[in-house]
Amino acid sequence: MTDPIAVILEAVGQVEPEIAPETVAEAAREVVTSRAGRRKLAKALEDNPSLLTSGRTEGPPMVDRLIHLLRDRGAVGVVQPCCAGCGKPARAMRAHNDDGLRICVTCNNKALGTFAPRPCVVCHRVLIPRFYDRDGHARCGQCPPDPGVDHLEVICDQIAAVSPGSDRHQIRAVIANTVRQAARRRQIAWDLQDRPSLLTGEPAGGSLSIRRLIVALTEHGVTGLVTPTCPFCTLNRPWFH
Repeated sequence: MTDPIAVILEAVGQVEPEIAPETVAEAAREVVTSRAGRRKLAKALEDNPSLLTSGRTEGPPMVDRLIHLLRDRGAVGVVQPCCAGCGKPARAMRAHNDDGLRICVTCNNKALGTFAPRPCVVCHRVLIPRFYDRDGHARCGQCPPDPGVDHLEVICDQIAAVSPGSDRHQIRAVIANTVRQAARRRQIAWDLQDRPSLLTGEPAGGSLSIRRLIVALTEHGVTGLVTPTCPFCTLNRPWFH
């Protein structure tokens, strides 16, 4: 496909003849910045133009984002896809149901039983879990994992071991600003305790939160940390999956 933008313009133009081609092209470039991504979007619309009007989550998530941007720019013919489970529009729908249609995070959690009542591993009361411990066991709100542990300090310890000359107060401030949720700090602390090499460039390892934290710390002058390179092209560039 030599000109994916032209294919996207043609597909959208059939539904939105009043929208300027420049507006559509701008939205498409905002949705996907890479040429490969634009080709994927163009191929999806070329194979199934009804993705723009069916309201079904049959295509890739980038179609949802394109429709959302077009509607923000005045489009009226395109239809925002809705979750195949609850029928509500959602920004993030990547999981699939048994029919291959994408569903929202809430419906996916229901399908997986993530929040189904189960016994707390400590007090054995049966309720919807508030926490999950390091081994994945459910815990209630009265039995949090690692009670009394400052996971921010645990993360600081791991970073200080790699960068002993760095200012600990600065490290703590960057962590607090970059990772605001207590549950996410707890998971990062566990991950770094289990795999300290995540701080020194272990390829394709760790969560997005850890990669973002490494970038933030490096930007603030913390040395010794290595941002993981892409495991496919080996280039040191932003990657989020």
